[in-house]
Amino acid sequence: MNSRDLIGKLGPHFSTRIAGEGADLAPVVWDEIEAEDDQGSIGFFTNEDERWVLAKVTQAGRQKISEIAPEHSADWRALGVSLLHRLVVDALLGARELPKPKYVHSIAEVVESLEQGDVAERDATGVIGQSGDFELAALVMPASVEHIRRISQHGERMPAKSTYFYPKLIGGLVVNPLE
Repeated sequence: MNSRDLIGKLGPHFSTRIAGEGADLAPVVWDEIEAEDDQGSIGFFTNEDERWVLAKVTQAGRQKISEIAPEHSADWRALGVSLLHRLVVDALLGARELPKPKYVHSIAEVVESLEQGDVAERDATGVIGQSGDFELAALVMPASVEHIRRISQHGERMPAKSTYFYPKLIGGLVVNPLE
């Protein structure tokens, strides 16, 4: 997919603009998304032309996700990860059957993944195998504790991969007996 195709598929559901070219522009795109502090802002990287597209959900996009996810609250539907998975990937791109996506937690990991492709495994000398380039990457705002609180008050579960917090509790020591 190239940026022109992506922008066409996002259509009236997002206002879009080209932010620049090259995987190494990820920190700049992230800074802009973070400065907006808006769950409806998503940065997309299209591998074919190596361009970054900044997209901001429109009222038409909010209406569309309400139509395709009526079983969820407005708070759930407004999350960046919900907009990405349900509205963009499932509905607008029609790509429900994609291979399992790779999730990373830092901008450095985004740049590394885009530049090196999907690394299958590594050893002390470097890369052993690669399974290919990523065709599309996305940067979304993380959910806050307040988002989690509001969504849980609706009796809903958070979308997958939306609740990464660091530092993490060591679950095995907290949950499992030490005997």
